[in-house]
Amino acid sequence: MENKFYNKSYNKFLIFILFFVIGLAIYDDYGFNIDEKFHRSNGFYWLNYIAEFFNLEQLAHLSKEKLINIKGFTLSPIEHFNKYAIIFDVPAAIIEVLFKLELPVDYYQMRHFLVFFYFYVGLIFFYKILFNRFKKDSLALIGVVLLFLTPRILGDSFQNLKDIVFLTFVIITSFWYFKTIDNFKKYYFVLVVFCYQHINQNVCCFFSYFFYNFLSFIFEK
Repeated sequence: MENKFYNKSYNKFLIFILFFVIGLAIYDDYGFNIDEKFHRSNGFYWLNYIAEFFNLEQLAHLSKEKLINIKGFTLSPIEHFNKYAIIFDVPAAIIEVLFKLELPVDYYQMRHFLVFFYFYVGLIFFYKILFNRFKKDSLALIGVVLLFLTPRILGDSFQNLKDIVFLTFVIITSFWYFKTIDNFKKYYFVLVVFCYQHINQNVCCFFSYFFYNFLSFIFEK
């Protein structure tokens, strides 16, 4: 007899709450890597560009000041290496400005938590992909737990702002891709195109094209 205070449908909520609590507890245990200063400057470079484009004078001034203060002997000049995607760097720069984070340990740890948050969103969509495919909550949860507990991925989910963000958008794009196949709707297609464009900025069209056609073959009913 099922306990009235517990239902199996609560399992996914408990597991995802546990994931979030684990991330909240350990995100500040990771060190800083060599790319983080460059990507912080990339974020403020493009935030300054956006602020100036929309005549947001105060934000433009703050972002310019932050950008000028980012220095390093081996730091590549962002003016010459400004072709990196901004889907992570600009939101991180905005959060840094909004919360007035001035200490390096504060804004770098914020970025670590933000990487984990992107990954957390990816886990939710990964669960949706598996549930949509197998129609079993237990199998979907097992798949999500296995992904979360993969040592390399779990470790990188707190500081690898390139690969983890890329992985997240691959997962999200895959979800909307399969949704589009199952039940074509125009707004699904728009979401697929949006996510695909982000991925396409990071890998070549050739790889993306064959990757998604391979997935469609595997998941074809």
